[in-house]
Amino acid sequence: METTTVKRLLVTPPMAETWLLKNTNNRPLNERLVQEYVFQMKSNKWRLGTDAIGFDNRGRLINGQHRLTAIARSGKAQEMLVANNMLPEAFNIIDIGKSRSAGDLLSVNDITDSNAKAAISRKIMSFKRGSISNSINTKKTDGGFTNEEVLAFALKNDDKLSEA
Repeated sequence: METTTVKRLLVTPPMAETWLLKNTNNRPLNERLVQEYVFQMKSNKWRLGTDAIGFDNRGRLINGQHRLTAIARSGKAQEMLVANNMLPEAFNIIDIGKSRSAGDLLSVNDITDSNAKAAISRKIMSFKRGSISNSINTKKTDGGFTNEEVLAFALKNDDKLSEA
C-alpha cells in the first residue's frame, strides 16, 4: 500500500475543474457555502488552512469539493494542501468536528463574552457597510465578513462592545 502524501500546491481553476471530475460519491454541494468561498477568494480574504483537499487511494476526491468548486467559479488560483493516497474509510471521519466560530476566536484572544461580542461586531460591521442581515451566523461569514475580520474589529473595539 502506498503512503499518504501531503503537498502544498497552487490549485488553478483548470486543476480544480479536472479534480472535480473525480468527485464521484460525496454529499450534495452547499451553494451558499460555495458562494461564501467564492466571495472570499475574489476579495483576497481566503487563507490557507490545515484542511487538505483529499484523494483516496483510488484517485477519488473525498474532501474539498466546496473549495475546488469555489476556485473554479472564482477564476482565482489558491494555495491548498493536497493529500493523496488516503484510505477510502477516511471519508467517514472528515468534517465531523465543530466549526470554529468568530466567538471561539474572540475567546482564544481573551475577549470576554466572546459570542455576544462576535454577534454585535458583525451587526455593527454590516450596519457600517449599509447591509444588515436578520440572522446571526457565527460559523463562517455573515455578509462577507470573515472570522478574522470580526476578531480584528472586536480587538479594536472591545471597550465599546463591553458597553453594548
